[in-house]
Amino acid sequence: ETEASRKKTDEQIAQTGQPNLDPTLFFVKQTISNACGTIALLHSIYNTDVTIKPDSPLQKFQLQAIELNPDERAKLLETTDLFATAHATAASQGQSSLPPNLDTNQHFVAFVQAPDQGDGDEVDGDGMRLVEVDGRRPYPVDHGPSTDLLKDAAKLIKEKYIDTTDSLNFTIITMGPPQAD
Repeated sequence: ETEASRKKTDEQIAQTGQPNLDPTLFFVKQTISNACGTIALLHSIYNTDVTIKPDSPLQKFQLQAIELNPDERAKLLETTDLFATAHATAASQGQSSLPPNLDTNQHFVAFVQAPDQGDGDEVDGDGMRLVEVDGRRPYPVDHGPSTDLLKDAAKLIKEKYIDTTDSLNFTIITMGPPQAD
């Protein structure tokens, strides 16, 4: 997806909104340089029904951020040492060296499912939406109904990202329960 295409989508969302998108979806703006992986991970964890360990840094941040808007969440993330400490510890244990120039042309986003809010009418409990959550954008992006997160996200990624470029720089990571036998 090109930058121009993203901008056009963002402008359309600003004008028309996204009435089917669940307003409780967790979204935080990315204001920290090169933190897109952390932001994508937070979006992935906080928009699932995974159990977060009580009193862990993840739960503490979630509880502090839950009532804040995306910009306030970003400020909280900037000013809290919950993640700075964890990041420094993990980085010091890493096996790779830091490049001299940390400016990269790479980016992480998350695709999650969120309940379909419909158009104000009752919505079937199974109704879910495929949502792209990218901290560098002003809003999450609702990509429509979703019955299978992995299949729906893979189809969208192929159509919007892989089929539109010759670049081989593309990685997909999934998080989820193990497949049943």
